[in-house]
Amino acid sequence: MHLLLNVMVALILILTSARIMGRVALLLRFPSVIGEMVAGILLGPTCFMYFFPEISKTVFNADVGNVIYILSNFGLCLYMLLVGMEMKGIDRKSFRQAGMLASSGIIPPFLLGGGISLFLYASLAQQQITQLEFFLYMGVALSITSIPMLARILEEQGLLQSRFASLTLLAGSIDDVVSWCILAVVIVMVQAKNMFSGVSTLLYTVLFVLIVLFVVKPLMERFGAKVQKAGFLSHGGLALVLLLTLGASFVTELIGIYAVFGCFILGLAMPRSEVFLSEMNIKIRDITVVFFLPLYFAYSGMKTNLLDLFSADMLVPFLILLFCSIVGKYGGCTLYMRKIGFSWREASAVGGLMNARGLMELVVINIGMTYGIITPKLYAMLVLMALVTTALAMPIYSFSMGTKPRAAAPVFPPKVQYRTEDGA
Repeated sequence: MHLLLNVMVALILILTSARIMGRVALLLRFPSVIGEMVAGILLGPTCFMYFFPEISKTVFNADVGNVIYILSNFGLCLYMLLVGMEMKGIDRKSFRQAGMLASSGIIPPFLLGGGISLFLYASLAQQQITQLEFFLYMGVALSITSIPMLARILEEQGLLQSRFASLTLLAGSIDDVVSWCILAVVIVMVQAKNMFSGVSTLLYTVLFVLIVLFVVKPLMERFGAKVQKAGFLSHGGLALVLLLTLGASFVTELIGIYAVFGCFILGLAMPRSEVFLSEMNIKIRDITVVFFLPLYFAYSGMKTNLLDLFSADMLVPFLILLFCSIVGKYGGCTLYMRKIGFSWREASAVGGLMNARGLMELVVINIGMTYGIITPKLYAMLVLMALVTTALAMPIYSFSMGTKPRAAAPVFPPKVQYRTEDGA
């Protein structure tokens, strides 16, 4: 009974603080996800646990932390399913430009992240991690993009159907798929006890992806056609989607890859019919965004101590990390967009959008902690980097395009109008 009461109190604190800080962020012309990320950090050792250690030990004890961990990761699996569903099909005509833009948003930050990993390896990597594993991980951490954030800003500016938006969203999709694939390889390398174990895990992962994309996807397309014809998603249909999500999570976790990777791949195989997407938004997305994601922010925040950064030996590496993350992603994308004929304003706007890392970065960071790749201090640096780069996206866009920032509803996925107010 005490555990149940403590969990209820913890949930009340998390959800209340997330809603309050989300509203504050909207008033300051930032996406509400910025406020929710800040709320998670404030509940951790940076603030709440620092000023109220006894209360935090009671409310956020180890048992409560385990419950929040399970709930938040279940919600994250649902969210990654939705992110996978959001990925647009790759049009051959526009693939070349989008692919080059994605490359300009991956290669420079990846190389910069790998470069600074050589200097951070001795002090901020776990002892059992090799320099190559750390190099690849840091490259991914600096090159990831938040697709939901891109869609949200483009929709609120009324640009969702423009060539500008299509190119950016497609590039961001390619960016994230490539980053997730590299991250999957890193996890395989870290988890492998020997060469055979690593090869077998990689083969099982490839087999899983092939089965989902070439067996499950055609079946789900037929299912989507039935949903479109019926005009709604039945309880049985929703149960099928949830069972598939749990199954994908179980299989990928079993073979040694983080569960959310399986949900992301499953999302790529989901139907793209308008009714199905709309029904998934109504029946899954709202509870995921309002309830589960704040739990994930809180869980991330409870492991983040920004007070560690207020020292010369940590502040300087963080500033270098932040500088490289912005220069690599923003600079690379801006220069490429200018090269293919967009104005400096438009190029800068795209660079700012592509630089937003949002929740996707938190997922990468938590994977780093889960698999013992990074230390708590580097974890704190990366969380703050994710927060800063996400917060800069809208101001850079507005300044570049000469528009006044304004809060508006996100779109998720593109082409389907939704009724929620929050974006991630």
